[in-house]
Amino acid sequence: KYFYGFSENLLKLELTPTEFKIIIHILDTLKWGNVVSMTQASIAAKTGISASVINRNWKTLINKKVLIIDENNSIYLNTNYFFIGLYQRMDKERRADFEKASVYDDVQIKHMHNSKGIKHE
Repeated sequence: KYFYGFSENLLKLELTPTEFKIIIHILDTLKWGNVVSMTQASIAAKTGISASVINRNWKTLINKKVLIIDENNSIYLNTNYFFIGLYQRMDKERRADFEKASVYDDVQIKHMHNSKGIKHE
């Protein structure tokens, strides 16, 4: 696995301990293209944190643009915080996922890699 993290963006998040735990558990199963394969229920079971607390923090991570939801309700971890894989070696489908996961505004979230990404205004 090739794993990259961008502390410059992460430090701006001011994560709560629960948000941090959720991200760490997502990183355990993150797939190339930053597709999130964990459910809120599996995170709750794995951490012992109640489902309602996980849900509340999950929504906060979506609002912070750490988790990205596409038009098909697929969930991605924003590639401007972490990403797994080498963009140059990804197939077309994984590159498309990677692009969906790259939301930035260059103020709160800097664009941290060479992919096109999605600028959020």
